[in-house]
Amino acid sequence: MMVYTLPLFVLLFSFLVSEHFPPWTAYHTEVPAFASVVLALVLCWRAASRRVPLASVALPIGLLVLSVLLQLALGQLSYVGDAWVVVAYLLAFLAAAWWGQQWAEKIRPQQLVFGIAVFLLLAGMLVEFQMLAQWLQVEARFGGWVIDKPPHGRPYGNLGQPNQAATLLVMASVALILLQELGKVRRRVAWPALLFLAWGIVLTQSRTALLSSFLLSLGLLATAPAHWSRAKASIVIWMAGIMVGTGLLQIMPWGDTSATATSLTSVGLRPLMWRQLLAALTESPWVGWGWLQIASAQQAGALLVPGVEQTNYAHNAILDLLLVVGIPAGGAFLLWLLLTCWRYALRILAHEGALSLAYVLVPFLVHSMLEFPHAYAYYLVLVGVILGAMEQWTRVPSGRRIVMPRVVLGVLAVSLTVLYLSLAMDYAGVEEDFRVNRFENRRLGSTPVDYRPPKARLLTQYGELLAAMRLRAVPDMQPEDLALLQRVSQRFSWAPLYFRTALALGLNGQAELAQAQLNKIKAMYTAEIYDDARDNWLRMQREQYPQLARIALP
Repeated sequence: MMVYTLPLFVLLFSFLVSEHFPPWTAYHTEVPAFASVVLALVLCWRAASRRVPLASVALPIGLLVLSVLLQLALGQLSYVGDAWVVVAYLLAFLAAAWWGQQWAEKIRPQQLVFGIAVFLLLAGMLVEFQMLAQWLQVEARFGGWVIDKPPHGRPYGNLGQPNQAATLLVMASVALILLQELGKVRRRVAWPALLFLAWGIVLTQSRTALLSSFLLSLGLLATAPAHWSRAKASIVIWMAGIMVGTGLLQIMPWGDTSATATSLTSVGLRPLMWRQLLAALTESPWVGWGWLQIASAQQAGALLVPGVEQTNYAHNAILDLLLVVGIPAGGAFLLWLLLTCWRYALRILAHEGALSLAYVLVPFLVHSMLEFPHAYAYYLVLVGVILGAMEQWTRVPSGRRIVMPRVVLGVLAVSLTVLYLSLAMDYAGVEEDFRVNRFENRRLGSTPVDYRPPKARLLTQYGELLAAMRLRAVPDMQPEDLALLQRVSQRFSWAPLYFRTALALGLNGQAELAQAQLNKIKAMYTAEIYDDARDNWLRMQREQYPQLARIALP
């Protein structure tokens, strides 16, 4: 039943797409992931018997979807578009887990592990070649198929961020070791390929990848079956390659890709960001801040713990969950998750197929504690497939299972198709209007007289963002325009928007609210950015609007 691998070829395009445009920069890489789960559901529906067991993740996913709807109904979410996006991702994960479960039910574990491993190795090699083009500064020769690396930046392929690429390369390395253990790849091929992947990991200079590689090596050496001698030898060679490569990157002149010991050992801004968000959590501990509202939480936390980096995620999956749904609900969910993992742990260790896939998950899990790979559909789908397969292999044979009519698979496939196509059509207009809007704001060219901005029907958060970008701060503004600016500045972390909102409020007699917006700029951005905003404010106060003197600048 290798037909179940076909959606993986669709998912592979997520790692080939080179378009990353605002306002939803990851959108184009997510489309193949969404398409892959729809195709997978269709294939599962065609191959299924009259009744199919429900994926075990359906209950927790259903509860999370319910939390989205409750937050929307209670006004915790300002935009229905945020709810649509969250539901799209949660249902993609459910569909992926169902796909993995059905796939594992139809074939032997070794065949499924082989399919996942080949996919990961192929994806990893593609991204590594993209990274090499960036490292050698020849990406321009690929006609737009490889993203241009920023000056003095680190290679990351088409994934838009070095840690994203590094995690994929670590997973690809595990996949290659599994293929060797399955007898599909000989040592004389596996070891050079592992060193090649190790060099890619080194080029990203990802501390997260170094940590996950170290933990993965320890875990495999400690828990792998005794007869996995080839895997144990290979992971030692691979880890040695990473260590030697990291040393070479520090001592040899590699241009703007050279690493320093400080860059590899610095903790960065994450601890400060966590302190900000923990402060925000104390402001709303019972119900949290809502789905996709981390930017709002950070604004509140930054007033207590100033910082200089803005984020839409907590850089820690546990903190993300607590901020989204609150400590009571989030704590209960985490307790259930911990008990579930404990219940399955011994069965996973006893099942070679499940244990193999567990090793693949380690880089993702480590990364999720330090960043947000769980926010990307291409990782979410892959993890869903793996968890679905592991659950199928390790479930208690005598345990009760909820069985659903086969038609449910088809209904879910049709529903997701309608949802994803609707989001795609909506976002096409949003992306084009954002491009036009940026030209307007920078006074480049002229917008056609007959141009009418499209109306965002589902992605309302972007519709209001675009409307706010077109507003000009002047006296005697309409109350609804002032309210729109405040909603958008609460949802999006963008210094020019904060300044525009502060100016509009100040010019319309709302001095305290204007000062609050200026406080955000001072608390969340560098001194240079705040000084620039302050200078602009004072200049406008002198030259145009003396009434701005009523606002005390932070």
